[in-house]
Amino acid sequence: MAAVVERGLVAGADAVHPEEPTYRDLLADACTSGVSVWGGSFALLVVLLGGILWALGAQRDVETAVIAGKIVLWAGVGLAVAVGLRILLYALSYRTALTMDRELLAYFVSPVAYAVVTGILVIDTINFWDLVTQLRNISVQMAGEMSPVVSFIAWNLWFWLAMLFMVPAITMRLVAEERRQGTIEVLLTAPIRESEVIVGKFLAAFIFYVFLNIPSVLFLLRLRFSADYEFELWPVLAAYLGVLSVGAMFIAIGVLSSTLASNQLVAAMGTFAALLAIFSTFVFYYYAQTSITFSKYADLIKHIAVLPHLAELGQGKVNPAYFVYHLSVAGFMLYVSVKLLELRRAV
Repeated sequence: MAAVVERGLVAGADAVHPEEPTYRDLLADACTSGVSVWGGSFALLVVLLGGILWALGAQRDVETAVIAGKIVLWAGVGLAVAVGLRILLYALSYRTALTMDRELLAYFVSPVAYAVVTGILVIDTINFWDLVTQLRNISVQMAGEMSPVVSFIAWNLWFWLAMLFMVPAITMRLVAEERRQGTIEVLLTAPIRESEVIVGKFLAAFIFYVFLNIPSVLFLLRLRFSADYEFELWPVLAAYLGVLSVGAMFIAIGVLSSTLASNQLVAAMGTFAALLAIFSTFVFYYYAQTSITFSKYADLIKHIAVLPHLAELGQGKVNPAYFVYHLSVAGFMLYVSVKLLELRRAV
């Protein structure tokens, strides 16, 4: 890693836009970096452990071992994919990858991050207990088009309470803390592009957001394998895709708020207000549906209100326009954040 940085950076404080090392050097450094070697080794170990558990369970007819082996195996595959994506990102833009690594490390040494993880575990546990209670009542399963399992993922009060408080908590420090500590000036005079700073911080926050959604997946796996409850996979996968795309949009809003704010508290309050405004659009949507005067605006409001998006995805109705909306808003927010950093560097 140090070799690439030494080769790629132009000497002197004036090197705002440094020369790029060759792609071959970057790819070699990406594959031999500590994150890739240790992450890849751990992923291989997890895959082997899952395969052994699966094989032993199948040989001795132990269903629990087979289930555990499948889960561990897929976890190892997912980790290997994550390591591969990190290698690709490093090869494409090593400064972005290094910024992402730095922010991810900061998450896992921050008490706020552990408080968020604890809160999510509590909320997911309460939410899952409510799901089990619903499933005991057969009439609940027959009422409406949406499965209680999909409601557990993204169509309940607990999920939105988590989103409204979780996203501000994980994005408030990204740029605002740099400004409070005075390190933003050092960062802006370093040989790194503003886009690399913003994208690296965004990716770190999004990865941490994905990590926070893992407990809900584990609860559903327990429901599927331990309780032997069958549910349709496609609506569940579609709902999780919606959760990820909406989360990307919300996190990008949080990055912009953190870029604008002078401290973490102001950044968190700004993000919370913006997310609450977006969440509240579903009220206007349902009002427009029942209003004679505003009914012609219902379809327009529907494209803005994210709650109906998740409702349709939970029914297995995948509309690409929803994902385009979420990701385009995220891209615009990141673009504005980059321009704000460029303006601050120019000043």
